[in-house]
Amino acid sequence: MELIICVLSITIAGILFLSTVSSNAQEGTKISEAELSKIFEEHIKWHETERKEGQRADLRGVNLSGSNLRGANLIGAYLHKTDLEGANLEGASLQGADFWAADLEGANLRHGNLKGANLRHANLQHANLEEANLSFTNPWGANLEGANLTGANLEGAKLVWIALRGAEGLTIEQLSRAKTLYTAALDPELMEQVKEKCPHLLKEPKDADPKEGEPEFVE
Repeated sequence: MELIICVLSITIAGILFLSTVSSNAQEGTKISEAELSKIFEEHIKWHETERKEGQRADLRGVNLSGSNLRGANLIGAYLHKTDLEGANLEGASLQGADFWAADLEGANLRHGNLKGANLRHANLQHANLEEANLSFTNPWGANLEGANLTGANLEGAKLVWIALRGAEGLTIEQLSRAKTLYTAALDPELMEQVKEKCPHLLKEPKDADPKEGEPEFVE
């Protein structure tokens, strides 16, 4: 009986420990406004001096949900698994930024410049991407269901394994400018238009990599 009680106690303790770890992981790392300001200051210097001074912004895993980052300069920043749910990034400069597995659900990216950004596995459900520049982005496996893509620039974007069902304002004209739509999940009406007008986009591209995962970070 004592042995059974001991085993049960250890099991319950283990479950509680794992639950706590999981909860903390979901919350993400929190930083002060002073720390964030310093990171931005160093990043701008890094960008303006062409990497000779300052330091690239590294906000991997940081909780910035609900933050006001309107017009921010995060060109080339590390935003790997960053929590940006509901954040305001309207008009932000995000070219070449790494949003791998970042949470951008409900974020405002209206007029944002994400040219060449890595959006692999990012959560962009219900995000506002109106008039955003998504040209040459790589949103492999990203979720954009319910996102507002009115007037968004998709030129050269690799829309592989991407969820676009329920996306607002998305047109065949926009999709026709993408590099590929291989395995993309579209609303039935849009899919029929793609099959009719640009079926080549549904074919597997030569550079498709189904084993794509966490990217390596190289300075």
